[in-house]
Amino acid sequence: MKSPIRLVAVLLLIFLSAAATDAAGRKKQPVDTVGLTCRGVMETFAKVSDGLEQRLDFYKSKGLTHYFYSPSDDKYCSRWGWKFLYNDSQRHSIRALVKLCSSKGIEFVWTVNPGERYNWTPADYKFLLDKLIMMSYNGIRSFAVDFTDHPGDHRAVRDSLVKDFVMTRKNPVTLYVVDDIPQVEYPSEGHSAIESLMRGYHFDDEFIASCKATGSILCTLSEYDEFAKLAISATADCARNPGEYSPDRSMADAIEILDEDVRGAFLTFLKHTGEVNESSSVEVFTLDTWSKDKADALYGEFDCIEKVPEQISSHVGSDFIEALRPWFVEFGRLGTRGKKVLRCMECFTRGNIRDFWTIYISAMMTPQQDADYQAHPVGANKLHPFCCAAMEDLKEAFTRMLTGGAGFQNLASTLSDRSNAALDSDFATSVDSEGHIEFAIPAHANTCHLLTGPLPEGKRLFFRQLRTDGSLAAEFILDSPSTTFDIKNGAVKVDIIGDVDIYECIFVYL
Repeated sequence: MKSPIRLVAVLLLIFLSAAATDAAGRKKQPVDTVGLTCRGVMETFAKVSDGLEQRLDFYKSKGLTHYFYSPSDDKYCSRWGWKFLYNDSQRHSIRALVKLCSSKGIEFVWTVNPGERYNWTPADYKFLLDKLIMMSYNGIRSFAVDFTDHPGDHRAVRDSLVKDFVMTRKNPVTLYVVDDIPQVEYPSEGHSAIESLMRGYHFDDEFIASCKATGSILCTLSEYDEFAKLAISATADCARNPGEYSPDRSMADAIEILDEDVRGAFLTFLKHTGEVNESSSVEVFTLDTWSKDKADALYGEFDCIEKVPEQISSHVGSDFIEALRPWFVEFGRLGTRGKKVLRCMECFTRGNIRDFWTIYISAMMTPQQDADYQAHPVGANKLHPFCCAAMEDLKEAFTRMLTGGAGFQNLASTLSDRSNAALDSDFATSVDSEGHIEFAIPAHANTCHLLTGPLPEGKRLFFRQLRTDGSLAAEFILDSPSTTFDIKNGAVKVDIIGDVDIYECIFVYL
């Protein structure tokens, strides 16, 4: 048996372009002339009768035609009690559900799932046949048998039921075998609702062909929330005309359940988050190919991204908006970081090194920030890699500029073990001076580049060069996080006095 086709939420580029609209700007709907005859939803969660009328209204509004009844708390249609019959009260409840579905224009399909407890024997076949016959006396005209995950061949049972049940009923009945229907599962097997949403909805050619061949499609829900509504919307869109199914249109239709002011922000989020065509309309570049026009266009996109969390913050009552808030937070941070990276690139290109370094250190991600991002990744295919690559390019270009292209050695100082982070040629590490820190000056070095964090307001920081006997060779007051000093003759170590984070102390040999 083939595994059910996984439907995952449509996180594709959603452009409400001319291709998706008519001349009046309205969204085009697929032509419903070759649609599937069975467009079903199967609810497998407990207490399906609670709120069923509202769900049926939603299913009907999406064009679904069949309601497959298979709740987890009804043992009489599950593997736990499929051989037993409902009592009078339970049969009355079933009849009420049949009547409710009929009033909504949806066909009620009673579904029995014997599971692995079904034995491929004449005795169990008779139990199954008798159960279906008894259920047909409750006003039910459509039935389904579900052998999903049963390690056996159901075809002989199916053929026998058609002969012994379907063909012998006085009133016409329809029998479905769930395993034969192309299925859409929510949540997708092996993925949480969030992971499913982040992967992107699509139907492959095999799935579409199977829908056409069977004339059916079934959305199986093990829970019902707004994520489920997205799956149902995609199922319904595919059912109208499988050959013209459009993931873009499906998601655009589905998110109409959101407030109008939130919809645009959500579309921006989807545009840069899906696995398929992620950020396809955005052009990224390297430091070498930087241009003002390209940078301005990308800056505008990052600015829109930065605003998304605030635009969505006021929206309450939406399950998937609430569930996605951690990703929205990271999305906003990506926008902020992207803007900083672009400002760094412009400052460096224009030779504004003082502002460059200040912005650069604010754009670096701390280990905690990186961990937060990895837990809720967004823009992972294009925009986040752009930021990382640009920061690395800037680091290398800045280092070449400071050293004049010459090599340099950053050897850990023997005077202080804690100084290693400032001598490792890694801009991502730093050391707190804690009021005082020393570095040995390598022999023959004639220049020192000191890169620090933001300077404390109202306090002086001193950079001193000391001789072997401890006497002062030179003293400077730091007035910028990026400062270059000439090494004085006889100086063997530098002494930094004041509280500041030191990222690098680069000694250059020219």
